[in-house]
Amino acid sequence: MSSEEKRRVEHITSASALIFGMLILSYVLLLWLLPTLKAVENTGDTWWIGLVVVLALGGAAGLGFSYQILKFIGAGDIIKRLTAISAETAARCRAEDVSVSPDSDVETVYKLRSLSAQDLIPVVDGDRTLDGVITASDLAAKRGATTARELMTDTPTVAKTTDNLADVLFLMRTTGHDNIPVVNDNGVYSGTITPRLMLEALQGKAEQLTCPTTNV
Repeated sequence: MSSEEKRRVEHITSASALIFGMLILSYVLLLWLLPTLKAVENTGDTWWIGLVVVLALGGAAGLGFSYQILKFIGAGDIIKRLTAISAETAARCRAEDVSVSPDSDVETVYKLRSLSAQDLIPVVDGDRTLDGVITASDLAAKRGATTARELMTDTPTVAKTTDNLADVLFLMRTTGHDNIPVVNDNGVYSGTITPRLMLEALQGKAEQLTCPTTNV
């Protein structure tokens, strides 16, 4: 069991103990409160009226508690599936996936971005080594650039082909980037993982494809 799962179990255990304690306290409080407020005509009815109220509260709390348990079980299943799928498998290049070379001019970059609607354009050399990436932020901040080399971010956040989708999801959460390029140990670009690709991989639709070997 991972540390995250242990933490969830501890929270659920603490919550169950808290709910039980609150129900007992509520019952004792009702036994005192109902006669005091003269809410019942026969004081002998106090105990079962209080019991009915507490059981109703307990039922509502139990439903919420069961929902949390189901969420925990579901989260555990998703984590297992995420760790079972490698980044290399999910990061397949789509048919419309395009890249540019470091010497490509800015006009080419803008044209490709417009035609492909990609949020991230990889900049790769002739050996498919990832030199950098071009994002919307780069286009907005580096208006004086004339080539992809000047335009790109040369130290992008990347995942390794040996990582799994749980690792990629962690990168997305910690960096705020929705598009994570995947490279091997030699820096060769394999593809870009997006939230949509992660969902397709979890649904069993992702298949590893061969990236195009030509640049623009």
